[in-house]
Amino acid sequence: MGLCPFHNEKTPSFSVSESRQLFHCFGCGAGGDVITFYERLYNLNFLEAAEKLAGEYGIEWSPGGGYDAESRKKVYYEINQAAARHYYQQIRVPGNPALAYMEGRGIELPAIKAFGIGYADDSGRGLTAALEQQGLSLEKAAEVGLVKKTDSGWRDMFYSRVMFPIVNTRGKVIAFGGRVLTGNPRFKYLNSPETPVFRKGESLYAVNLTKDAMVKSGMGILVEGYMDVVSLYQYGFANATAAMGTALTSSQARMLSRYAETVVLAYDADDAGVAAALKNMDIVQDAGLTGKVVMLGGAKDPDEYVQRFGKDAFAQAVAEAVPFMAFKFIQIAKELGLTAGAGGLTDADGAPAGGEQSLEYLKKAAAALSEASRRRRISPVETDYYIQKLARDTGISEAAIRREVEGDGVRVPGAGAPGRAGQASSKQTAGAGRNEALQKLFLRLMLHSGQIAAAGREYGRVFTSPALLRIYEEICVLCAETDGGEIDTGKLEEALEEPERAALAEILAQTKLAEDTDLQFRELCLRIEREELEARARELNELLGEKDVDASVKERIMAELRDLRGRINKIKEG
Repeated sequence: MGLCPFHNEKTPSFSVSESRQLFHCFGCGAGGDVITFYERLYNLNFLEAAEKLAGEYGIEWSPGGGYDAESRKKVYYEINQAAARHYYQQIRVPGNPALAYMEGRGIELPAIKAFGIGYADDSGRGLTAALEQQGLSLEKAAEVGLVKKTDSGWRDMFYSRVMFPIVNTRGKVIAFGGRVLTGNPRFKYLNSPETPVFRKGESLYAVNLTKDAMVKSGMGILVEGYMDVVSLYQYGFANATAAMGTALTSSQARMLSRYAETVVLAYDADDAGVAAALKNMDIVQDAGLTGKVVMLGGAKDPDEYVQRFGKDAFAQAVAEAVPFMAFKFIQIAKELGLTAGAGGLTDADGAPAGGEQSLEYLKKAAAALSEASRRRRISPVETDYYIQKLARDTGISEAAIRREVEGDGVRVPGAGAPGRAGQASSKQTAGAGRNEALQKLFLRLMLHSGQIAAAGREYGRVFTSPALLRIYEEICVLCAETDGGEIDTGKLEEALEEPERAALAEILAQTKLAEDTDLQFRELCLRIEREELEARARELNELLGEKDVDASVKERIMAELRDLRGRINKIKEG
């Protein structure tokens, strides 16, 4: 028994069965064979894990049907490695402007060496000559965006730039980012194009260096730029990484979830940074991570902050990072010119907010809270906490706010949020009785059509099976990425663990579709709606039978029941 590499623990719970050739963690539930272990440990797909294992044990690697593709990748890796070596050698040449620039930014040689930071000189021919001298193909180098062919011959794609190699978790150089040193170019940063070895949305900068610190601390710090990562690393924050741009993808978030339980966003303090934090925090939460946001005052970005205020100040800022729901509330208040503090909701002059302002704030905050709860980005306990906070901030009763968050419909006084133990909502009551065949049919229809998948993103409440719910959530993520396009089942499978993969294979093989799938989906949605309405009607009838129901509440129950019966009859007739 040993410590699990997939989650932070102090008591060993990781077991390996030599006879069965399997591993299992009794703490987090991770398990599988050696391929699964490498997939999880290094964030690889099946073929990449098999390739890494083969390389480490001297086994010739030749994946069926993919030899040519793998051979090309090997050449690309070799060329990228040669380029990284050349750039690094250039930055060590005395008097070069890249080293002067980095030193001027407060970055010292140990950090430059750790990250392999280099220099593309201003000749436009330095790398081209180096690759030719080593006998490497310039045509292949062009395919990974390092050189280009012009009327006057081969030229470097990067010149007069500080070069940041991007390295995957297996230690292979897959791409570069270059920061301009002189002139006024169109792009301050120039990055490698996507290639067979580099997918921008599936890569994180410096994760090869920082993943171990993430695992040890249980936390990753997500920043915007290369310099932020390097600067924080130099100051002792070895658990920072950056997406390739401000937009985080679900694949990158899942990669982070391999190493950390909490992700702290430390973005630039400008409006663009705030907007990116709001958007990316949802993606972080959807990956099953706990998301927080660092509030950096007095500096434009983490690099400037840690250089100006020091290590202890940044550590304190991280310790005081704001949970993602509270951050949303802060930004909603800010948009309205308000502040939600310990003394309640106040305006720019520090006076209590007016009624209309409070209502507008409450409406937007309740909508954000409702969506987070519905999408399971926060727990029922957290939902309850934030309902209480909104009540304190606005002076409006918890009961009224709860109805706003949960949606219209009468509830007995003190009824809890959906999902609280012993107080399930009508939608959950209906969902609990649904058989898995209905849930599997719903998923099969979403996989059949991108249009159906987009329409199905509002039906998470349908799923009671954990495995099927996980498949549904990943379909929704892929649907958002493709903007309603067809779902790539290969990518879906890669995002799932073994129990969910088996369920997915069964759905694809055994769940039959009607000839008119659009009609089949509409009928399925109507069936779901009818079941929910009937469950709500049963719940209301039970309430009517209670002795202590207030007369006004009873009247509202009767009104809702009449409405429910009308809607149910309409569905049956239609």
